[in-house]
Amino acid sequence: MKKFNFRFAALFGLYLLTFTFFTCKPEFTRKQEIRAVWVSRWEYTKNLPENTIQNQQLKIQEVMQKSQAARLNMVLFQVRGQGDAYYRSQYEPWAKELTGQLGGDPGYDPLELAIQEAHARGLEIHAWFNTFTCWRGTEPPEPTTPEHIFYQHPEWFCVDKDGQRMPLSEHYIFLSPGIPAVREYIQKVALDLVQNYDLDGIHFDYIRYPENARKLGFSHDSISVQRFNSMDGNPNQLTWEDWQREQITQFVSSFYDAATRIKPMLKVSAAVFGRYDLSAASSFHSVFQDSHHWLIEGKIDFIVPMIYWHRAHPTAPFGETVTDWINSNTSNRPIIPGIGAYRQLSADWPADEVKKQVKFVRKVGAIGMAFFSFTAMDQLWQKNRLKGLTTLANLPPMRWKDNIPPSAPQDLQREKVNAREVVLTWVPPLTAMDGDGAAYYNIYRATTPEFDPSDARNLYAITTDHEPVFADRHVKPGKTYYYAISAMDKGHNESQLSEIIKVEILPMIAGGDQ
Repeated sequence: MKKFNFRFAALFGLYLLTFTFFTCKPEFTRKQEIRAVWVSRWEYTKNLPENTIQNQQLKIQEVMQKSQAARLNMVLFQVRGQGDAYYRSQYEPWAKELTGQLGGDPGYDPLELAIQEAHARGLEIHAWFNTFTCWRGTEPPEPTTPEHIFYQHPEWFCVDKDGQRMPLSEHYIFLSPGIPAVREYIQKVALDLVQNYDLDGIHFDYIRYPENARKLGFSHDSISVQRFNSMDGNPNQLTWEDWQREQITQFVSSFYDAATRIKPMLKVSAAVFGRYDLSAASSFHSVFQDSHHWLIEGKIDFIVPMIYWHRAHPTAPFGETVTDWINSNTSNRPIIPGIGAYRQLSADWPADEVKKQVKFVRKVGAIGMAFFSFTAMDQLWQKNRLKGLTTLANLPPMRWKDNIPPSAPQDLQREKVNAREVVLTWVPPLTAMDGDGAAYYNIYRATTPEFDPSDARNLYAITTDHEPVFADRHVKPGKTYYYAISAMDKGHNESQLSEIIKVEILPMIAGGDQ
């Protein structure tokens, strides 16, 4: 009799489990998923048919309405581009795109309006913040109050290996991350947002050296070079490239610690180059982003590599690139692939490319995806070319911030039942061990008394506040429904289900409802 091979049996069992999960579990049943969309500063200003203050405000409202309708749950809303502000900043002038004049007060606060509109619809909003960019254009900025950083500190600009400062052009001029005063200034500007706005997160972009930094020698400014060659500035005697990576990492670490001291639940994230370490044209080698290190050290909550290539790309196919990111992540913090939805609108992408990219992201186990950008997503939605987001989704909890679920709501009742409407009420949950109550609620509805709350097809609605009432106005006369609810805390931890109640909808009769 042959000896039973337990190792083989275990591996075979794991294979069957994996095969069953990826082939038999429908993709649309996923209940926890980040579904983020980038909203660029131009989408609500200069790209409007008529860039007026009223139209900007209407566009911001439209962005939030349509994001909710598309069943997205996170908005990355751009508030800083090039040393300017799309919010009321203490340190930087109002952006020119708002009024036509750099420093011109628009008379409203775009970020404050965006926060109000997002939260009213149950959307998380993260301030998208261009980090080390200073200015872009062939002409210098106009004089303003406060004075633009371009004029305050020209010695902070990146320079090349020959000591030449980055010139004015249609590309961004960068401030040098190797100068401690630069990092302190950028942190001060970003913390101003954290302290003064009800944000769910800060999302850094351009958190790196300029493109082709390795090839062109950015930034050999005198302060960076002096620090690199000193024991105080380079105590571990790092190589030049590793030292530059460390300058970015120091900013990430310092900001994360400072921001989360102010708001422990704040989520800090970053958009990074689409390839990490596959070639010289990667985030690690080309622009000195060591984003895996940020995750491992617990100094960022998630990263979003911008993988804007289709699945058949000759050198960076989407699937292979996503897989490399996910498989090389040794931290407990997520990588959220960025999908270039705008490319779907061009002739070089198949009509179903975004749909298949979403499916692949789910297959490899990523907990979500981000789409660039809102305008493209809106067009794809209108053309019915965006599949896979047909169910609701809760944002996944980030358990290193909060791992205690709320208590369950109690005494679920049918407050009102007729042929057109069911109104449910309940008693809010008791305060949990960490002091949290309910921030909002999941509403489950099924046609049988036994249903799986982990299946998103049973997640019927997500409330946008903590009020213990819900009106279901999409019932069918003569049908029977089973309802249950759960409490969700501010960290998106979910309670146990309430009791399940049966509700029989009355039939329609002549002369009105009964």
